[in-house]
Amino acid sequence: MDLLLWLQSIRTPALDAFFLLVTKLGEDTFLLLPILLFYWCLDKRIGLRLGFIAFFSSLANQTTKLIFRVERPFVQNPTLQPVEGARAGATGYSFPSGHSTSATSLGMALILTFRKKWWIWLCSILYVALVCFSRLYLGVHTPADVLTGFLMTVVVSLVVHALFNDSDKHPERKDLYLILSMLLSLGALAWGLVVVSTGLAPAELSVDIFKIAGAALGMLIGVELDRHFVHFEVKAPLWMQIVKVVLGVLITLGLRAGMKALFGPAPMMEFLRYLLTLLFISIGWPALFNLAVKKFAK
Repeated sequence: MDLLLWLQSIRTPALDAFFLLVTKLGEDTFLLLPILLFYWCLDKRIGLRLGFIAFFSSLANQTTKLIFRVERPFVQNPTLQPVEGARAGATGYSFPSGHSTSATSLGMALILTFRKKWWIWLCSILYVALVCFSRLYLGVHTPADVLTGFLMTVVVSLVVHALFNDSDKHPERKDLYLILSMLLSLGALAWGLVVVSTGLAPAELSVDIFKIAGAALGMLIGVELDRHFVHFEVKAPLWMQIVKVVLGVLITLGLRAGMKALFGPAPMMEFLRYLLTLLFISIGWPALFNLAVKKFAK
């Protein structure tokens, strides 16, 4: 806590504004953008690699949060006050840091994918460091939260990357990895249900694990549907790619907001909302866009 209290003592309005902006780069909406760009437009396999590293890192993070159920530092120590505007994004339990996990998963995915590009290494390291430090500066996580989120995500990223490479070398193992991935997603969902139903944690502090489990399962189902039936193409003229990304992102955000209003905040409804959103991202929108392109070409 001493570090957080010292950071609190040197805050300035300019630094507050800067780190509030930086910390948004660790939120799921920002993380989704490079995944969508690669998956829809550039290289489907790279998009999947980024997506799987992100989702399984988040599954590990949320599962750990509900095991330890550590309160936020400003709850543990009332003399610590988070920066105004940061508390709203500090939902759920504190340990380990979700923003640090999200940023590290993206940084690690890019480093592992583009190992020979030094500038990607540099940008990724700077990005991860800034997001992780922002959580300390804003007073919403302890160093233990941030460090654990970072280290855990490095390990998960390396494991997912290795399994991804193995599935490329041995395609016959893809079904086995699919089953194991689905079991992990369903296991996280089951853990969330146990925690909520037994009263170990209130629903509002447990809901994130339902979101991530739904997102991971939705992506896994969508990827399999594409692999066996759709086989959508990522290549298209530049103007079509721009339309695909802009329109796809707007529809995705609209679907998320609309389903949130329709379904309500219950954990299982959040699971369903994220499952359907990732189904739309992984198979619905690419298939619809390819169909529209073929109709337009005729």
